[in-house]
Amino acid sequence: MGRCVITCASIYGSSRQYADELGRRLGLPVLPAGAPECSAAGIVIHFGGLYAGTMLGLKKTACALGHSSLLVAVTVGIADPSVPSNADKIRDDVMKAVPEEVRSRMSVFHLRGALDYSRMTFRHRAMMWMLCRYIKSKDHRTDEDEAVLESYGGSADFIDLSSLESAESFIRSVLEKDE
Repeated sequence: MGRCVITCASIYGSSRQYADELGRRLGLPVLPAGAPECSAAGIVIHFGGLYAGTMLGLKKTACALGHSSLLVAVTVGIADPSVPSNADKIRDDVMKAVPEEVRSRMSVFHLRGALDYSRMTFRHRAMMWMLCRYIKSKDHRTDEDEAVLESYGGSADFIDLSSLESAESFIRSVLEKDE
């Protein structure tokens, strides 16, 4: 287990779905965020949902890393990472969440998840209500803003397991270099 470990923190299941798929592809189990196995692994791949700019389980996993471990953070959220401003904001938020000494050994990938208001906690529904009120008050809305308003109160599923390919390819290339 020492070479590569996959960890995951998921509330509604999108992150877990991606983590399980990568685990299947690489032949690795998926462990909880911050699992003790992280300290002995050369590569730790962490999947976590994005909630108000925070990646679930990232701090816990980063704190459990060995001193030379590579951290691959795979965020899962609703924002479209093909929009450069979204990708930049996510990356900045993720980098700020880890200790400075980890940042130089970290790569970040972003995947899209699902949103289902019928499964959300009261807190998350309230946060989305406030976000929608803010968006409605804006003079100029982005396509992303419009998508949030359109999905409000319903559901949207952007899970695409084929989007794992760039993260998987990166991880495989790092593993091959270590052989």
